[in-house]
Amino acid sequence: MVWKVNVTVESASLRALLHSAMQDREAAQREAEQLETALRAATDRATELQGQVDSVAGKRDQLHIRAEAAEARVTEVTSELTTLRVQGSSVDQEELVRLRADL
Repeated sequence: MVWKVNVTVESASLRALLHSAMQDREAAQREAEQLETALRAATDRATELQGQVDSVAGKRDQLHIRAEAAEARVTEVTSELTTLRVQGSSVDQEELVRLRADL
């Protein structure tokens, strides 16, 4: 009879252990699903931010090109103004005003 009690106790103990293991597995699955959802959200956000970075980089490049063109124009107009000043009073005043306005 002692042996029967031991088997019953062992059986109940194993069932409890199995139940606990199943609960742990379910909790781990829920946590894995939550982590997967968080990872998906983080990946989506990273993709969105990369798009913004690309857009800003494109705008920066356009502004850089415009700044270079403006610098070239300033150099050109400055050279023209210098030439006109060297020529003295024979300079067309309208041309001088136009070049100053370009600057």
